[in-house]
Amino acid sequence: ALGFPISVNAGQPVSGTVVFSNKGLGAANGDSFSLTLPAKLAAAPLLSGLPAGVTYQYNPATGLITLTGMPTQLAAGSALAPITVSYVQPAAGTSTVSAGFTTTTTDSNPSNNTASAQVGGADVADLSSKVTLSPNVNAGQSVSGTVVFTNNGPSAASGTTYSLTLPPNLAVTPVISGLPAGVTYSYAPNTGVVTFTGLPTSLASGASIGPITFNYTQPASGTSTVTASVGGTTLDTNPGNNKVSVTSTGAA
Repeated sequence: ALGFPISVNAGQPVSGTVVFSNKGLGAANGDSFSLTLPAKLAAAPLLSGLPAGVTYQYNPATGLITLTGMPTQLAAGSALAPITVSYVQPAAGTSTVSAGFTTTTTDSNPSNNTASAQVGGADVADLSSKVTLSPNVNAGQSVSGTVVFTNNGPSAASGTTYSLTLPPNLAVTPVISGLPAGVTYSYAPNTGVVTFTGLPTSLASGASIGPITFNYTQPASGTSTVTASVGGTTLDTNPGNNKVSVTSTGAA
């Protein structure tokens, strides 16, 4: 029997139990136990509650758990329980746990020898923006900075949109470089909004766009602010780092 939650989002801990039991009237001999977890987990799973002396090993390629030292006989009406299994939900936001129990003793109900549990959930992305900016620049001098858009994962981000706002009413159009191949930009003087055309609408886990470099002349006020933000349709459980503003202050 398996006891696992129905839904856990990507990157969150999954914890459940596995019970191997003999419901028959006689002892089960020549027992063999199997347990399979999701393959390619970023961190090895943890098992606890195993019988004394039993060890386990996880195969990342297949997800198979090798249990060494498990009993070869299970008395009538007894159980090895509960074995607790813990792992981190994969980036896909779904995972499957399977367990099996075989015996050389005649089994009157083999249909319950195997069980599987499906743990569903949502993809989760952590999109973030980072801006660096010359901190103290007097009016009429050159201001330079960078912006980086990142997906910290664990899942890929879909429907991604990006924004960059520079000071409005700049006397000279700002210069932006370091954009991905084929991407273009335009600057709206009345708002300072930079419109990017051709940036990717999806961002893999761990991927970044940038650093994108921008340069402009500090306005007559001697103060300017740059704001960058990124968003997407994938669930983002840490929206606080999606948008950032940095100010450069100097003499007028």
